[in-house]
Amino acid sequence: MKARFLVSFACAAWVGLACAKGIHDTRRASRSRLDAARDGRVGQARGFLASPSGRVREPFLVRDRATDTLTAEFPGALVAALYGTAPGRVALKAVLARPWFSRAAGRLCDTRISARAVVPFARAKGIDLAEWESRRFASFNDFFARSLPVRSEAGMGELVAIAEARLSAYPIGPGLEVEVKGGPYTLAELTGGTPEVAGLAGGTCLVFRLGVDNYHRFVHADAGRLVSRTAIAGELRTVQPIPGNEGVYRRNARVVSVLETEVFGRMVEVDVGATLVARIVDRERAEFARLEEKGHFEFGGSTVVLLVGPQVRIDADLLEASACGIETAVRLGERIGELA
Repeated sequence: MKARFLVSFACAAWVGLACAKGIHDTRRASRSRLDAARDGRVGQARGFLASPSGRVREPFLVRDRATDTLTAEFPGALVAALYGTAPGRVALKAVLARPWFSRAAGRLCDTRISARAVVPFARAKGIDLAEWESRRFASFNDFFARSLPVRSEAGMGELVAIAEARLSAYPIGPGLEVEVKGGPYTLAELTGGTPEVAGLAGGTCLVFRLGVDNYHRFVHADAGRLVSRTAIAGELRTVQPIPGNEGVYRRNARVVSVLETEVFGRMVEVDVGATLVARIVDRERAEFARLEEKGHFEFGGSTVVLLVGPQVRIDADLLEASACGIETAVRLGERIGELA
């Protein structure tokens, strides 16, 4: 037991250092690639970009909603090695994907010495620490799970982004398989067979992918009450875009919540943990207010999936981008739809 902990602690330190240096590479995509993607030629928009390291990898495209431009995101060298090589996959299955490893990583990120990684990490990720000049973070997790005021200019009948993330939106229909970072997943697999999903047919599946550079607290889109909550155990895998991965979200630890909201009716939310997410912290409130914090993730990339019914109309630009295989960067509290 002691040997396993020491191994996991050392691996957590190594992976944490790699994450602090930058998990994914980004590169601006040209306007012509955006036009190609909109014309349905997503392969042309993606397929011939070389990563900054010089290696050719298939990027994932993220749209800036304000400027209507694209950024190409490439899997980092660490993630590519773990998923793209035999030794990496052995290490992933034997150590890194195990819940005890993630707990060890969480303990490392709770230590006082881990706070030394905050400034290098923030610089690498372009995170502005100006608001925090007067505060000394006790640990890396203290920084990563920092709390900020939630503001929104959206009206009461408008649906807001429940997290700062890269957003994809898919119409919910019979046999829907959501293309989530390279692999198809049914809603039954994502939700663990939650029966309430059947009542959301004709609605929309919203996938909020949080990178390590995003704010990792998420909120309720509307006031309401908790109908049920189910925690599903599993291995913790990356939620980074890895073309060709298989079953990532089906194996991840997750929390499935059925919510009854005042304006938008019934929703189902799935909070998904990932490699190095030692804890999904869920507030488990029986009743909640609009924009009230629902929970947060500790260190690592994470994902929140929100299923809404047909009474909610998602903004057309988000649906258009998702149909082209493009994610859209959204801010917490930003309007993404409205009551139909």
